[in-house]
Amino acid sequence: MSHSLLSQTSITRIMIVVLTMSLAACGDSDSDNAGQVANASNDPQSGQAIAPESDPDDSLLNEQPDFGNIVAANEQPWIFGEPVATAGAGQLYSFVPWARDLDGDEISFSIENLPSWASFNETTGRLSGLPAIEDLGLYSGISISVTDGQSTNYLQPFDIEVEQPIVATRQQYPGHYISMVRTDDQNDMVDSLRPGVAGIQKRWHWRQLEPSFDNYDFSEVESDLDLMAANGARLIVFVEEKTFTNVIPTPPYLHDEYTAPNKPGGYTSIRWDPYVVERFKKLLAKLGERFDTHPAFEGVAIQESSPGFSGATLDAYGYTPEKYRDAIIDVLTSAGADMPSSSVFWYMNFFPRGMSNLPVIARAVADYNVVVGGPDVLPDDWSLVTHAYPLYEELNGTVQLFNSMQYNSFNHVHDDPSYPTKYWTMDELYNFAVEELHVEYLFWNRKTWRRPSDSYIWEDALPIIANNPSFNQ
Repeated sequence: MSHSLLSQTSITRIMIVVLTMSLAACGDSDSDNAGQVANASNDPQSGQAIAPESDPDDSLLNEQPDFGNIVAANEQPWIFGEPVATAGAGQLYSFVPWARDLDGDEISFSIENLPSWASFNETTGRLSGLPAIEDLGLYSGISISVTDGQSTNYLQPFDIEVEQPIVATRQQYPGHYISMVRTDDQNDMVDSLRPGVAGIQKRWHWRQLEPSFDNYDFSEVESDLDLMAANGARLIVFVEEKTFTNVIPTPPYLHDEYTAPNKPGGYTSIRWDPYVVERFKKLLAKLGERFDTHPAFEGVAIQESSPGFSGATLDAYGYTPEKYRDAIIDVLTSAGADMPSSSVFWYMNFFPRGMSNLPVIARAVADYNVVVGGPDVLPDDWSLVTHAYPLYEELNGTVQLFNSMQYNSFNHVHDDPSYPTKYWTMDELYNFAVEELHVEYLFWNRKTWRRPSDSYIWEDALPIIANNPSFNQ
């Protein structure tokens, strides 16, 4: 019998006992039997009344439930996501669901009705593949599930139709671009459009473009694009989810669990988390939907691959090089597909615990309008010369390349004291970028910080820009 329920028989007996006790209490107080339970007998030795034996069911009245053995119920893992319903033949398809287990249990994924042209990662849940022309058709009833070993949850079944590839007209204007800083306004933008300058690169924090969940504000971008169009120039929208100051770049709904402090002294989103990936992809898709065909829109730029996290932070957020590699490929290919008329600029830089993944990513996104580059032209920087610059030679001819002349480029000192100048000149920096790095885009920082008085500024490059409006074309 359940501890929480009493039998009808027991309830009846309780009522009889209570009624009997009540009747006895109401009798003559002088009676020898007053207050005694009905049917009680006397102990022959002591003369004390003896209560009748209880029915086995009555023992439930005094039994206490044992809560010590109760085990908390296991929480079913969550899984969400909106897979794209079409895939172009000859184009990479990728989808990663967002999944979480509230108990902190390790989760794994499985799939039913996997398309013949696709593969599936049981650790990350990533469905990806490169369908061919012979794979044209509808692939129905695809079902992805997640389990924590005790319970399973399912994504709504979905279909993918492989279609003929859509060939879009890509509008590209390679060349020199001037990079704005946050204190610059539209007057500074127009002032930067000197002879030979193709356009402007301007930065926005993610939270500026998406102030709250699914609430997008592109009004400033639209105003700047219209200004560039009126001046015959192009705009690259640089979306930042990493900062070098105490400003958190992500929307508030990503602050607590999906953004963390970095070593440079700012914050970075947890870029390999499937939820962050899906939200960032959606932001870029919205930008593409709104501006891909705008006459002044050159594309979007995505920050450098180095998240700036310590090893402890990487481990705390479940980092692996494979997760991060797949996340970057997913973001870049999705953005490229959502912006077929423009370009996606990816800053290839340090990759934690997996530098060999950089060229793998670059080759994987070669067919998605992705321009690959880095944040510094510093010919005598040992780390760049050793790790980053060889990748430009390796990738030359596979993808388009870019680099940026930042403030430290303008005061970059020659390692070889035999050079006639202390700093690398503007001509030397430009020639290195064009001849050694094979770039087709050069971004020149408009402002400099901590600049020695005898070093260069961006205006010193204006003659080079005017005389070389097109290079490596």
